[in-house]
Amino acid sequence: MSYLNKDISENSVNKANVQLLSVAQPLAFRVLKRVRVSCPHSVNGCSWEGDYGDLHSHLIDSGVHNTEGLQQQQQNNGGSSPKLSSAATPLSKESIAKTFKEQADDKFGAGSYKEAMELYAGALSAFPQPNLYNNRAAAALMIKDFASCLADCDAAISMDPKYAKAYLRKCKAALEIGKFSVCCLTIEEACKECPDNSELANQCYRYKEIYNQVQLGEKQLTEKDFSGARTTFGSLLRETNCSLIVLSAARAELGLGLTDRALRLTLQVLRTDRGCSEAYSVRGQVLYYVGDFDQATKLMREGLRMDPDDSRSREAFKKMRNVETKLKEARNLVFVRKFADALTKYNETFSVCCNDLPPKSQLNAMLHAERGNVLLRLNMFEECIRDCSIAIYAKDDLVEAWVTKARALQGLDKVEEAQDELTPLMHKWGHGEPKIRAAYESAVFLVKKKNRVDYYKLLNIPSVCSEMEIKKQYKVKALELHPDRWSNAEFTDEQRKEAENKFKDIGNALEVLCDPQRRQLFDEGYDREAIEERIQRAQRAAHHGHGHG
Repeated sequence: MSYLNKDISENSVNKANVQLLSVAQPLAFRVLKRVRVSCPHSVNGCSWEGDYGDLHSHLIDSGVHNTEGLQQQQQNNGGSSPKLSSAATPLSKESIAKTFKEQADDKFGAGSYKEAMELYAGALSAFPQPNLYNNRAAAALMIKDFASCLADCDAAISMDPKYAKAYLRKCKAALEIGKFSVCCLTIEEACKECPDNSELANQCYRYKEIYNQVQLGEKQLTEKDFSGARTTFGSLLRETNCSLIVLSAARAELGLGLTDRALRLTLQVLRTDRGCSEAYSVRGQVLYYVGDFDQATKLMREGLRMDPDDSRSREAFKKMRNVETKLKEARNLVFVRKFADALTKYNETFSVCCNDLPPKSQLNAMLHAERGNVLLRLNMFEECIRDCSIAIYAKDDLVEAWVTKARALQGLDKVEEAQDELTPLMHKWGHGEPKIRAAYESAVFLVKKKNRVDYYKLLNIPSVCSEMEIKKQYKVKALELHPDRWSNAEFTDEQRKEAENKFKDIGNALEVLCDPQRRQLFDEGYDREAIEERIQRAQRAAHHGHGHG
């Protein structure tokens, strides 16, 4: 095989290690550009000499390096080029193409794929060959110019229908732009032309399997089997970074409410293809499910601007705007404390989006938490707890939902359950989350209040009675519960112990209720232990202040 017929491969360059000299060593590149060189076509008669930085422009100058141009230069030099040696290759289209190919291969190996494509074009203009089209297709594939890659592969195949590498390269390009049926048809055609090629047979099975998996994934998305679609497209992502596959994977993640990964996948597409309208639309819908209506509106509008005929994106945009409008109205009603009207508006919001909103999405969590707060204000505690539980399932770190749920449990007098809900959160977030700490302290206070001895009930007096009435009723109860009265053999040890405890309690009741400061704290809900702590704290503060005075 002559050098001109030698193929180049994507593996000819180590993409992980090779950097353009202009990027890796800018100073060295500037020095290199000033080095004086002669044209590689000097063996064919080109007399050009100049700076290395100008060499590429000279090489791709049309009309200079074709047969006529080089012959003209030889005539200008007196019939022969001073660069030509006695052993020089006779001037021919093939020798011109070979020189172009040598330069193109060097550029390809250095990672300068656009320049390589221009030089391969020079070789093709001089002496078209299937491998030159295939090599230029390889360079186009490296810079993700898939349309050019497909065109060059087709040109190579038309010149040589048994050119296996051209078929394989065409399949790679078709796969990357989502033309899965083209992949299958191309590889089937290749297998017919080259029935003994084992690599083509293996790739035929692979591309058909990819096509079947794509069909399965699309069906799963249509049927809203998002978990299955996530698995299917996840496996396809190991085969290709095709934008259609990546965006389908993002839709599957979105259907499960997993917005973080969906955002990463859509960004991956936009980084490589800023003109992909579907990427804008899908990313906009992700941000809608996050609750960022402003950014979602901008992105979805941009997607529709690029593709006004995308009916699915248009419907999603209209629904999002409707939800945003109703949600703003509901929040405004909450702000002016019209909670019943706000509840109606939240219900309308859910009626618009409930069928499409993923259970684990942040927007679903936010809407249920906000409606739960409204239900709490309307003393609809059971409904509030249900909404907050849904919000917590969707987003387990949503503080507002936890706090609202705890307050609803307290409203149902389930204060111990509220404390049990908040205790692990206090250990997890309490030091850095004031709302959790405040809710936990409130829950502990209410539990103590519920479990304390009710001194008014114990003395059988109203909470507004006077000190004289308290002392009078104390005497009645003291006579009733005095230990001497319960010392007879007719009472069991258990009964005597209960009477003794109650006797102590009425003594504590007298002490607390006949002291104005202690009674005020008791009326506020503090138990006896907390009352004594606050009294001692106040006394220490007073003593400290008096000492400074």
